[in-house]
Amino acid sequence: MPGATIAARHPANLAQALLHIIQAEYARLKKRGSMVSVTDMIGATWRLEDAIRDVIAESLNFSSNSKPMRDKARLLPHLLVQKYPQLSDIEHELRGVFETCRIAIDHKSISPVVAKAAIAIADEYREIIIKLKH
Repeated sequence: MPGATIAARHPANLAQALLHIIQAEYARLKKRGSMVSVTDMIGATWRLEDAIRDVIAESLNFSSNSKPMRDKARLLPHLLVQKYPQLSDIEHELRGVFETCRIAIDHKSISPVVAKAAIAIADEYREIIIKLKH
């Protein structure tokens, strides 16, 4: 990912790095006409959810197995920020990833550009969240 190293070195520039990733993905997809499935989007969201649940599990009891995606979109980022207040600036973006996944599931389709951007954001944040445990 083009912005991954920028975000890793300078967390304050994370939003700018993610914007760069989205723009690069948009240009690349537009050129290739690449398709992304709802399944790809769901997989990335589940991996992000697992990473969040893993870091909040130590101090917070949260069972999301039966919760709808709309509740996860609101609750998981909130619980993460409760435990790691320094991540408050990404709470909105995390909610957006979960909400995008919910919409894709409801409509059974998603724009490839939106899906690729959401997957890139989910993967970038998942890496940052995983590093919190180490």
